[in-house]
Order: sequence, then structure tokens, then C-alpha cells
Amino acid sequence: DDQVHRLNRLVTNLLDVSRVQSGAFELRGEPIVVVDLVTEAVRGLGLTGRPGGVTMDLPEDLPLVDVDHLLIGQVLTNLLENASRYAPDDTPVSVSARSSDEGHIEVAVTDSGPGVRPDDRAIIFQMFTGRGSAGGSGVGLWIAKAFVEAHGQAIWVQDTAGHGARFCFTLPVALQPATVP
Repeated sequence: DDQVHRLNRLVTNLLDVSRVQSGAFELRGEPIVVVDLVTEAVRGLGLTGRPGGVTMDLPEDLPLVDVDHLLIGQVLTNLLENASRYAPDDTPVSVSARSSDEGHIEVAVTDSGPGVRPDDRAIIFQMFTGRGSAGGSGVGLWIAKAFVEAHGQAIWVQDTAGHGARFCFTLPVALQPATVP
């Protein structure tokens, strides 16, 4: 079952590559709660039964984000799958979100794996840039970058305290309807 799900995600990623390269995808933005996006991705990957678990720090007062639910769901799926692959089994993968001063939401997926060397950070989001023998296809981070940038946002990787990787990306806050006096 795990291999079938992994193959399905690989095929989905490859189809996404062709859609991005041909310009055949369009954003269908709608307001959504960040916790719903994260919960769906965690469940879809079956990470709820992961030995180290998945922790979430998603404040209840976060504003809605205006995103294409399927595209950002794929971003989260790719980042969570990578984090789960690189993190030791007995350590948690964490997902957090916070409002930023720039008017967007910053989401982070963090693991305690080997991290990303500073020299690799310039190329980690390029297509077919695999990281050793961990079993990745080398397209997941490229797709994540393409989908985040299609929303006019940014994605990056940074160090964590100790060791590990923290993949961060921003999402646009949904415009709140004007209140009628």
C-alpha cells in the first residue's frame, strides 16, 4: 500500500511538472483556513500514525488565506513527505504557521533530519535535484516552489536549532469583506 501511494504521488508530481511547464494550470483561489489545508495533507499522507508523530502549531486566530486549495495542498504534501523521509522515525515532524508583519501567513514544515547544507540551498528547488539515497524523485521541491510562486509568494529553507531543516513559505491573506455600517 505504501509503495502504491508513493507511486501515485510520483505520477501526480510528474503530471504537475508538465502542467507547470506548459502553462496549463490556472489558480482557483478561494478563502480557506490554514489548519484545514494542513490537516488534509497530513491525513492524505497517512502521517497520523508516524512513530514520531506530527505536531501542529496553528493558532486559531490566523486569518483566512486566499489560495488554490489543490496547489497549496500539493505544496504541503511534498514538504511533509520530504520531512517524514529525512526525519528519524522517533522524532516528530512539525508544521507551524504565523501571521507576518508583511500581511501574509508564513507556514513552516520542520524536521530533525540531516538538514540542507548551505551550498545546496541555491539548487534545492531546482528540478531533479535529489538528495542522496533517500528515495526522492527530485521534483517535489521544484513543484512546491512553482505553486507557491504562482500565488506571488516565496519559499525557502533554513536551519533549525540543533540539526534539521525548516522549509518555509508564505501565503496571501484573504481580503476581508468590507463591513457595512
